[in-house]
Amino acid sequence: MSIDMMSHGLMPLGLLPISWIAENYDVQIGLTVSGAVLAGLTILLWLVLVRVRRIDKGFERIA
Repeated sequence: MSIDMMSHGLMPLGLLPISWIAENYDVQIGLTVSGAVLAGLTILLWLVLVRVRRIDKGFERIA
């Protein structure tokens, strides 16, 4: 529950730059940038957090 509340609390930090892009350029560009940032962060975290991806294997030693 705390992670859910934190995501709602941190939402304005991502909303401000995207709304600035949408206001100064175009809404479609703002949404495209938002989607690109989301995809980039998802790929980055997938590559960095190997131990989280393997969490279903239990507490065995992961090299």
